[in-house]
Amino acid sequence: MQGIIRCGNGKYYCSPIFGMYINKNALNTPFHAFVICFDESKTKLVKQPLYNPIAKPYLELMVLFTDDDQTGWINWDNQYQGVDFLPLKLALKIVNDGLVPCEIQKRCIEYDLFEDYSVFKAIKTEDDIKTFMLITGELHDARIVKLEKQPDGSLYVLFDGVWGCSVELVFSGDVAYCAESRNPEKWDPYWFESSIVFQDGLVYFFDSSKNLTALNDNDCWFKAKTMAYRIIPE
Repeated sequence: MQGIIRCGNGKYYCSPIFGMYINKNALNTPFHAFVICFDESKTKLVKQPLYNPIAKPYLELMVLFTDDDQTGWINWDNQYQGVDFLPLKLALKIVNDGLVPCEIQKRCIEYDLFEDYSVFKAIKTEDDIKTFMLITGELHDARIVKLEKQPDGSLYVLFDGVWGCSVELVFSGDVAYCAESRNPEKWDPYWFESSIVFQDGLVYFFDSSKNLTALNDNDCWFKAKTMAYRIIPE
């Protein structure tokens, strides 16, 4: 697993996720949940809250998952799952001591994909789509706050209201779109879900799970030769 760790005020870093603790029987269950990950320097392990406890009772997401692969993870008990070399007791001891044993440090680094979400990422494959949807929650409850044609013919779109972040999109090459159905002056601007489909050398992005052939101007849709995105953690 990998994630974007929000530090607040727009600051963040990327880290592998080595374990996740969720006590389903605790009061205020979401605010007891945490992950074990690197600190920003990647020299220590930290216990990172999944939700900001200061924001109670609102669920302010502090970890944006960029990869949900749990290959090699163990269900240590009904509350904690993680990599096979880092049971919860050991993980918390390392966190509290502030020192990572060399062998564990080496194994943790092997999990690092060294992701960089400060740059635009192109959506070219089905795996790219999966990653985008995972980070953005399929844009549920998001809305378009900026839509601008650029001098080079590309289209810039900014989504706000994504859980824990904003999302920038850029469509380039044979760009076409219809966003009138999400015009806030006339209609509900909030997306419920979204889909991305490749067809005939184009990428289609739209606000429903319809079959591509069923799309019409009652939907909000975009198409272009290329689509790229950038995550802006809040």
